[in-house]
Amino acid sequence: MSFQLIECNIYKTHYTKHNMNKRGLSAIVTTVLITLLIIASVSIIALIIIPFLEVGIDEQVVSMELSKEKIELSNITFYESNGTEKIDLSIKRGTTSLVKTITEIITENISTEEPVPIDIMLSIDLSGSMSLDDGEPETRLTKAKIATIDFVETVLAGDELAKIGLVGFKDNLPANNNVHDLSNDLTSLNNEIDSWFASGGTYVCKGMDKALEIFNNNEIEGREKVLVILGDGDTTLSSCKYGGAEDLAESFYENKNISVSTIGFGPSTAITFFEDIAAAGQGQFYDSSDTNNLANTYISLIDDIQITREVTKTIVREGILFLQVLIFTGGNSHSYTISENLPGEYDTKRFTVPLPNGITEEDVTKIEIYLSVVSGGIKASSNLLTTWEP
Repeated sequence: MSFQLIECNIYKTHYTKHNMNKRGLSAIVTTVLITLLIIASVSIIALIIIPFLEVGIDEQVVSMELSKEKIELSNITFYESNGTEKIDLSIKRGTTSLVKTITEIITENISTEEPVPIDIMLSIDLSGSMSLDDGEPETRLTKAKIATIDFVETVLAGDELAKIGLVGFKDNLPANNNVHDLSNDLTSLNNEIDSWFASGGTYVCKGMDKALEIFNNNEIEGREKVLVILGDGDTTLSSCKYGGAEDLAESFYENKNISVSTIGFGPSTAITFFEDIAAAGQGQFYDSSDTNNLANTYISLIDDIQITREVTKTIVREGILFLQVLIFTGGNSHSYTISENLPGEYDTKRFTVPLPNGITEEDVTKIEIYLSVVSGGIKASSNLLTTWEP
């Protein structure tokens, strides 16, 4: 008798307790054995499957761990760009204590905008007029140095692929003085800026020539190149006037794909001169006649020169970790979620948060930051990690 027939008789015996024959006792024993085998198999399968069915997080435990995170909020700046009010803020993350929780593995294809690597040459006026104080406690050069250092720090903190170079232009510009090669060494760049002093004339074209030399010595395909010229007056180099600087800027863009933007700094700046340079170099002119406004000018510049490209990536991650920014305006709150490029341990990232339509800086009464994780359909959030009030 085959195994299949025995199995058939067993089930007949199991479900019809009558019609037992001489082999009844043997059939009962076989039925019991098969039943035990089925129970054991089901138990083994359950042990394998149940953990996957129970994937998720302990909301209370994870929420408590998230609240141990160290988050700092600083450098809050409000500005307008393309008709939209925005907040530029810096978020610093200290030691992280988030435990390894049982979270689902999420695989998804996402399209993101990533920055194109950029080289920025800053050509800064160091002529004698930059030593003027315009009746204020600080000179033009002092204000320019402070704002430029902050600009360098902001760019390098926000884009690890970016590099910045420096040229301080004045008459008879020495080959290697007041100059810094393209670099992401923040300390070295800041030291160079700190060493600048004002003297001599405003030789704009010499500064442009030196910037081009540095670009040529660091030619790398696929990197965006931007020259930014800051000056507080007209050029004193005759060959640079009457179209000379504009011709250079046009040549930079057409032959080297270097865009040229300009900042007119101070009350005596030659606005038309710098506007023409920017137009020829396919860049932007920024009016910073009010020397106290240079920091905001630099923020607008960052917003304009950042070039991104769309990239599709396959992301595999445990759960979804994100920062939640709550912006309070009177009795209302507006939530903004940051889930990409979060700061790591002892890391600082800069983010731009758009304000809702009709909301301005004067309306904002408080900003709060929370950290959350989502997994298995469950969301756990930290307590308030940090807050800012004007």
